[in-house]
Formats: sequence, structure tokens, C-alpha cells
Amino acid sequence: METLLRELTGFRITKSPLFPEFSLDRMFDDIINCKVIKDNNRRQVLFLQTPDGGFYLKRSVLIREKDRLRHLLLPRRRWAEWRNLHRLQNSQIAAARPVMKGENIGVQPKIFFLLTEKVNGTLLKFDSFIDARKLGQYIALLHSRGVYHADLHPGNIILKPNNQPCLIDVQEVFLLPWLPSWLRIYNLGKLFFHLSYHSDSEKWREELLSGYNQGCRALVTTSKLIKTSDCHKQRYYRSRGKRCFKNSTGFVIVKSNELRGYKRRNFIWGAQELRQALEKGKVLKPGRTITYNSVWIKIHHRKFIFPDRCFASWKKSRALEVRDISTPRSLGYFKMDGKSFFLSEYLVDSMLLDDYLSSFTDEQQKRRALKELALWLKKVHDCNIWQQDFKSSSIGIV
Repeated sequence: METLLRELTGFRITKSPLFPEFSLDRMFDDIINCKVIKDNNRRQVLFLQTPDGGFYLKRSVLIREKDRLRHLLLPRRRWAEWRNLHRLQNSQIAAARPVMKGENIGVQPKIFFLLTEKVNGTLLKFDSFIDARKLGQYIALLHSRGVYHADLHPGNIILKPNNQPCLIDVQEVFLLPWLPSWLRIYNLGKLFFHLSYHSDSEKWREELLSGYNQGCRALVTTSKLIKTSDCHKQRYYRSRGKRCFKNSTGFVIVKSNELRGYKRRNFIWGAQELRQALEKGKVLKPGRTITYNSVWIKIHHRKFIFPDRCFASWKKSRALEVRDISTPRSLGYFKMDGKSFFLSEYLVDSMLLDDYLSSFTDEQQKRRALKELALWLKKVHDCNIWQQDFKSSSIGIV
């Protein structure tokens, strides 16, 4: 904490009119608990507990070239959340209260922080229809006042003790003169998409829509929201699926004289480890697949007129992962010495579907296993996934 305080002391500080007497030094003197909520090389979020209440400190570092370029071309985006919090307060919309902001001067890389007051309450619960209706009324209030939240999901909403919903993250909020009907449906459809991951209760979503329609003149139908929610789902799948082809929190691009490709950020293999695996690995199919140190390696001899099968495996493995379809965890895709390689986890303790079903002697147990298989297959088909080479030898049981 002393290191953080010394770092922030040299910042150019701006206090919010809501807290004109607030002192950063006094807050650090009174801290009784500090908890790290998020921590990576670009952003850190801390929860600071004091006797007078709690605060969230968001600290951002511009270490990436594209981040520095974005802040150079769009300087107003740096303090977008600061301005949005004040504008929501002026509009009497329940949201977190800003306390202080600051940025370093003449230091590289540039660092800036935002301090907000903790909102007392709990995350959304999906067992209360009253909360669902109040949330719908709150979203209707936002839309009626021209507030569009581009990142609207349950994690950004807190229920106060009086069951009043409150926004806590407004970085992606835009205040417009008015919201057309299609934009309101698009925004509400995104919330419905995220709700599907938290609750399967159709009644809960119906109550939310009922509360929303109470505060809007133009009624929104369930069919429109389901259609828009499906569009958000496909967009989510595409954006998450493409992360395996770029530097991100989970993946990294590999570029060297010997090796090129992609891999998971926590996977330490390089050219030397791959060559060692090719020399000492256990051959499963000659010239096609091997295993080494719990890693399954698929080999493809690259030719100009034939598609890269390993690249297709890397892409489709990530697509199945974001759809929550069980498959061995992909580890990397490499190109080396005129060949391509797809690496994934090797499930040592797994067995093929035929062997698994043959192990049952009781008819009822086999029926239950087949029912679980049918439910899994339904989940695959509900995601519009078609396996051209679908057979029992392609399915493993862990």
C-alpha cells in the first residue's frame, strides 16, 4: 500500500464535486483491508475498505502501442467513465458515485486511475420476480432518458438494500438525445443474452420484460428479444473464437526464425520442445499423430493445393470451447520445417464410447449412460454443430 500511495502522490489529482473534502492521504491512513479484484499488466482493480465505507480504485497503464494510439486519437475516452458517472448523478439515475481521478505527468508509460465509492448491495438474484420487474423498470428509465449501455450485463448491476438496481461500471455508457426502438431492443436483447448464462427461468425474463414495458410507450415483444439475443450470441461466439489468432489475455502469437503460429499464453512449448516431442514421442498413427508428456500432437504435411488440417483443428477447437462443448483443451498451432502441428491435451484416463458402454452389465446403467449421451448430442446440435466424421471412435469418456 505504501508503494501505491507513493506512486499516486505524484499524480495530477482532480476531486469530484460530490466529495470536495476528500483526502487521498487520509483514506490510505484509514484503510483496514485491501483486496485485489483484478490484476494484469494493463489494469488493476483494488477494493479499499475503510471505517467510513469502501472504495474501488481502477488503475490503468498504457503499455501497449495500440492503447497509446487509441488514447492519442481519442483523448476523451480516457475519462469517459468519470464524465458518465457525473452525468448519471445529475440525471438522478442510480449509479456509483465518483470520488477522484488522477494521472501521472511526464512519465512513461502513462498511468491514470479512477476512484469510486462502493455501492452497498448484492449482485442480481434470479429467484425473485420482484427484482426482475424492478430491473426492467430501471432499464426502461435508462432508455427513456437516452442512456445506452453498450456493455449491459448482470455483472454491471448491483441491487441496493431497497432492491433499487444501480450501475457500477459505466465506461461504455453513451447519453443520446433519444433512443430509437431498434436500438432499445438491441440493448435489451444483449441483457437477455447474458441472462441466459445465469438463469434458465423464462418466468424471470418475462417479469423483467413486463417491468420494462410498463415504463415504455412502444411495447417490446418476446419474439423480438429472442431474435436479438441470438444475434448477440453469434457475435459473442465470433469475437471469442477469434481471440486465438491474436495477442490476448489467453493467447499469444508465436514469431521466430524456426517456429510460427499461435499458442496459449501459459503453454511454454517452443521449437526445442516440439523437436524433442517429434523425436521421443509415442507414435499413435505413423506420420499423423503422436503423444508426448500428456500432449497430443497432430501432424500435417503442408501442400499448396490442400487445406491445412491442423489450422482447421485449432480454429474449430476454439469454436467448440466458447460454446462450452467438451473437447480436449487446445494448446497450440505451429508451423515448422514445412509441416504444421496441432497440439492439445492428451486425456490419458479416457476411454472410447464403445468400451465405455461395453463396461456396463446392468441394463439400467446403460440406459442412463445413453440418455446422458443423447442430452450431450442435443446440446451439440442446438449449437448448429455438424460433425462430418461422427462415429463412436471419435467420442471419448473422461
